Amino acid sequence: MRQSSRDSVIFAIANPDTPVSAQHDQWLEQKKKDGWVYGPVKDEAKKTHPMMVPFRDLPDYEKRKDAIVKALSLALTEKMS
Repeated sequence: MRQSSRDSVIFAIANPDTPVSAQHDQWLEQKKKDGWVYGPVKDEAKKTHPMMVPFRDLPDYEKRKDAIVKALSLALTEKMS
């Protein structure tokens, strides 16, 4: 999970003009490369995750989380510049 969070921050900083959905798309592609598939519950042993769906199908709280990650990453980057 830490690596996934780092990857999300790095992606947001490197791609500031992409839509919030791109944040999820990046995560989804990385999970697929690592062998994860959709499952009703997150199971690290089986590599299943309930958020392995297109952005449009995510629950609202998950969409808002992606937007917050992007906004915070960009805001902190601006402060450091």
